[in-house]
Amino acid sequence: MSVRERASGAVRFFKRGFEDFDTTASFVPSSRWLVEAMIAHVPLGAECVVEFGSGTGTLTREILARMSPHGKLYAVELDSSLLEGSVRSVNDPRMIPIFGSAVDTAQLVPPEVVGNAQAVVSSLGLSLMPEEIRVGIMQAARDLLAPGAYFTQYAYLHARWFAYSPARKQWFRWNAMPFMRAHWPRLAHTMVWPNVPPALVFSARNA
Repeated sequence: MSVRERASGAVRFFKRGFEDFDTTASFVPSSRWLVEAMIAHVPLGAECVVEFGSGTGTLTREILARMSPHGKLYAVELDSSLLEGSVRSVNDPRMIPIFGSAVDTAQLVPPEVVGNAQAVVSSLGLSLMPEEIRVGIMQAARDLLAPGAYFTQYAYLHARWFAYSPARKQWFRWNAMPFMRAHWPRLAHTMVWPNVPPALVFSARNA
């Protein structure tokens, strides 16, 4: 992808951050350090991967780079303008765009994907979501994953002490660690300090 295309994607993401921060949960796309941590459990040569919150395609491109030439990446995005932009910029027939909520992914993908995804990678801002939506996303990931495959999710470190929801006009705090542990007994995590802001990356292995 050209520098111009990267810059265009970053500007588009920044604008959407101002318009609907509760959906994007950030003003800037993921850094390369965060991307590397997020794709660590995507198997080389993977045939079937699901991405929650594909955004401008920053993570999408790197997932595709690890996949089989004949694989399929189901990119789920609730923001139609971001999804349309990522389809144009990624320009890869292996990317299958899906407009909708991650909670409903098992109903939106072909039936053969359910229970057979070799990885589910999520860039969704869990801290800004209602609890029932968070729980629904965890269940959707579990339904999609093949046995032994990994679900990867990140959370910004600062939300443990302070975060702000423009939609609710409210300051709050939310600790991702106990939430993730409650839903994924086989859980590991790593810190990505160079990201802006610093982030925790959770790697949960499906039973």
